[in-house]
Amino acid sequence: MIYAGLSLLNIIGVIMDELIKSITEAEEKAAALKNDAVIKAGQIIEDARNQAAKIEAESSEQCSRYIDERLKAARVQAEKDYNAYIAKSKADAKIYADDMKKHTDATVGKIVGRITDGNS
Repeated sequence: MIYAGLSLLNIIGVIMDELIKSITEAEEKAAALKNDAVIKAGQIIEDARNQAAKIEAESSEQCSRYIDERLKAARVQAEKDYNAYIAKSKADAKIYADDMKKHTDATVGKIVGRITDGNS
């Protein structure tokens, strides 16, 4: 800018006006940038909350399915273990009863036979 024909005081006044104008423009730009940043931050936070809710729902569903699968497998295994235990217990009881029949008289043997074999 050419300041020809102006006094030093006028030049300083013009420079001050330009400086104030530059500062005001910079403040306005800064305020606009801050406003844009606040809006963007709000959008990022909202997106993060939505993503977190989605992940929570998916995780909850996956955990629920996993628990259901594990419970089903545990029930199947428990049924197998139960049946094996019952079968072994019956076999052990039969061996015990057969051994008892050998060591008792005929009448007691018939009673035990009725109980264990269902014979009359």
